[in-house]
Amino acid sequence: MATHNRKIRGWILLLSAGLLLTSFASCQRKEPEPTMETTKTPETNETEGRTEALSEQEKTQAYAAKRKLTELRFAYALLESDRKSVEQARTAYDALNGDQKKLVGSDLEKKLTDCEKALARGEPALVRSVTEFGAKGDGVTNDRAAIQAAILAVSEAGGGRVVLDAGKTFVSGNLRILSGVELHFGDGAVLKQTERDDEFVNPLKDYSPFPLTYGYYMESNIEWDAAAFYNFPYIMIKDAENVAITGKGTVRLSAGNSPKGPMTMQAIGLNDVVGYRFTDFKVVGYQAYCMKAVACENGLYAYLDIDASESPRGGTDGIALNNSHNIRVTNNNLLTGDDGIYVCSTYKDPREGLWYTTDHPRTPSHIEIDHNHCEVTWDATKAFCFILWGSQSPDLVRVEVSDIYVHDNYFQTMGAWPGNWNLETHTFDFNGSNNPAKMIRMENNEIGSIQENFFAVPVSDFYGFDSMASVANGDFQMGGELYWVSRVPIESGAFAGSAAEGTNRYGVIRDLDKGDAALYEGIHLMDKSYRVTARVRSSGDPVRLFVRNQVTQELIASHTVTDREWKNVSLEFSAPQAANYQIGIERGQATAGFGEIDDLTLEAVAEPLNTVLVSQTPDKTLNGKTGDYGVTFETKFPCRLSAVRLFVTPSDTGMHQVKILDGKTGNRIGGPYDWTVAEGTEGWTEFLLPEALPLSGKASYTVTVSVGLGGVIPVSEKAFENGLDRPYLRVDRTGGYGPQGSTEDNYFRDVVLEIQGDMPLADLPCTATRSTQLQDVLGLRFTSSEDGVIPLVRMFCVEQMSGTHVVTLWNYETKTLIAGPYDWEIQAGTSGWQVFALPEPVEIEANITYALGISVGSNCVYAVGEGQLDDYVDSHYITVPPDGALYSGNANLGLAHMPGNPANGGGTSANNYMRDIVFIPNES
Repeated sequence: MATHNRKIRGWILLLSAGLLLTSFASCQRKEPEPTMETTKTPETNETEGRTEALSEQEKTQAYAAKRKLTELRFAYALLESDRKSVEQARTAYDALNGDQKKLVGSDLEKKLTDCEKALARGEPALVRSVTEFGAKGDGVTNDRAAIQAAILAVSEAGGGRVVLDAGKTFVSGNLRILSGVELHFGDGAVLKQTERDDEFVNPLKDYSPFPLTYGYYMESNIEWDAAAFYNFPYIMIKDAENVAITGKGTVRLSAGNSPKGPMTMQAIGLNDVVGYRFTDFKVVGYQAYCMKAVACENGLYAYLDIDASESPRGGTDGIALNNSHNIRVTNNNLLTGDDGIYVCSTYKDPREGLWYTTDHPRTPSHIEIDHNHCEVTWDATKAFCFILWGSQSPDLVRVEVSDIYVHDNYFQTMGAWPGNWNLETHTFDFNGSNNPAKMIRMENNEIGSIQENFFAVPVSDFYGFDSMASVANGDFQMGGELYWVSRVPIESGAFAGSAAEGTNRYGVIRDLDKGDAALYEGIHLMDKSYRVTARVRSSGDPVRLFVRNQVTQELIASHTVTDREWKNVSLEFSAPQAANYQIGIERGQATAGFGEIDDLTLEAVAEPLNTVLVSQTPDKTLNGKTGDYGVTFETKFPCRLSAVRLFVTPSDTGMHQVKILDGKTGNRIGGPYDWTVAEGTEGWTEFLLPEALPLSGKASYTVTVSVGLGGVIPVSEKAFENGLDRPYLRVDRTGGYGPQGSTEDNYFRDVVLEIQGDMPLADLPCTATRSTQLQDVLGLRFTSSEDGVIPLVRMFCVEQMSGTHVVTLWNYETKTLIAGPYDWEIQAGTSGWQVFALPEPVEIEANITYALGISVGSNCVYAVGEGQLDDYVDSHYITVPPDGALYSGNANLGLAHMPGNPANGGGTSANNYMRDIVFIPNES
């Protein structure tokens, strides 16, 4: 097993736990923490006058001191602090003048004093060895009663340290740690699980004998029902506060030698514990959960060694954080047989009941996981994961996961357990919904592999991975601020949250005279056009509806609101790249007052369509109708309108009029042009404009073609019920578009567009849609673990494929073209894998994502089975091994797999659209 370096202890752990808060300082919700009152800016007129008189330099100095004080908020609650950091905070605070201290707030000064008192205590006043209570420590005698007596005595005396003497082995049945007690291992001490089944007790009932349940899994109607759930933990901590297990010793569990089967139990189980710390010791030989915390707060796990190598089996989870908050997990080394470290939120887990319940869950939040090394013995499990099984809770606020900071770890695998329990059958539904989750930040982690299920968890404002794809709880009716994130800088006294009028809830930012504030949801958008709509109002001060890039904080779009009554606002914008964005309401130019938001929705404006020749025939005709019918469309790039198209039947003859209008004002910019349709014409026919009409990019236009004076344009009855401009037909970079299978949406009118000037190259290979006359760009994503070059690209051809194909190579991360476009001619009748030599080999860097695109040829049908092109082009990476490879479907070559059985135009896996690369590492 790999080991990780122990960090120098010059900086103490618990103070650093506060860094979780400062990491999220730009978006921290202003809520009371369990052990500290919410910071408030003085509100009296006298105080306001004084603080306004402070210079900007004085305010900056005060805010810096406030940050140092705020970083101590975990320290006192967890009974340990960093002396140097406390001293620095005291120096910074004492340097402030009276007005600056009022700006900082007295509650933080009290927290500083509490930390100093905690440091002054030093060693606990009461230290008792378990040998004083009769424990032998000889590795044979059952010392459980003596150890428990020491724990009880120290707890009743007001708290202190119970010592397991150095170098001794204490055999014991299960124990319960009580409030105020630190169980401390002297160097080399061992606490060993007894193998006698008559030496286990009920720690909830006078430590009376308790019959064990043996084995690993139960035969019951509950899925994953383990025997360990029917036994008490080896070390149980329940309904307690200010407890600890410390020291360089070992907790050793055993499967036992009972003929009834293995004696499995959780190593350490916590429920309703406030203030705990586990440091330095080792746990080995455990057969079930190692450390499971349920509904706990203010916890620390540091420098622990968790080793399941003696029992590498399912169920041997490492550190499980269930419905718990204010936790730090740092500098631990884990080798687990099942999931390693995870954040879990559950409701009515059917496998509980003996010593805890999740019927009334608590919010898992403010958790920092850093500098851990976690391996698993089975790759199907997860070294780190999220388990969100509480979406059936009637109060979703209690199960929302938020403010999770995971950084600088090594995880062999990472994933999630999406789904939920069926509370009626006690079976698990992997297609169930997940709990709300927001503000999860993952940075600087080394991850061996990421399972696909990890991406099934929707997260609002996800850092390091894609946020959820759509707005959730836009009307605030799911329980207030679920999915909504408050961004209130630490120096601001403003508020961001929710409020209610009667039964209706809505979002609000207020006290904007005290600082900046925003309320938003984090959404992952593609490089498309979108429309945000919301109801908003303000105090009359100019707040704004906004869209920002999550990482750069670039303002993408905004709409200023000064209306005092609720107003429906619509904001259209184009996302410049696929990325995470924040959408909501913020202070903007307001210097006072409030802003409110409700009923937020987000929709993608219709996707661009390529030119398609429509061949369907209408099902009805309406004789005697005359008038103008047409379609409104939008351009994505500057182009020229060269022709107008019309679907006719043999009975449609005579004169038609063509008009081109501005899509927003209705002003005519082209025509009217007379168009005579010859007798006997059938199907789609085109009218070439006398001169191509230039059109702007990102603009809307309307084209109408009248019903002929001597004939009838056949359309279905429903077509006449729709508005003229519904729906929009979009124009992409290839120029054209068409109704694509519709018999009514565009009244059988269409246009032919040509790109004006150089064709933009900002688009990556896009979604493929199967059509016998569709041209598109198909491709794959790939990465390499080594630097190297790509000299060749490949494509699988069938006999129908011919004509010109266009080859492009992209840096997928920066969305930039790095090679091409190159024309590749395929001769008619060619079949099988064909190779195209790039003019010059393209250099590839390790651990960078690239995309290969090869267009469908101009004179061919891309032969694949029905539904095979439904996946997005970047679905599934193809990873290049360090020794180089030619990815091939020929199993005889012994190389990496590619689409299977592509004969007769079918059988592709749809992951790479029959495109391929040849990679050669630099060493070769």
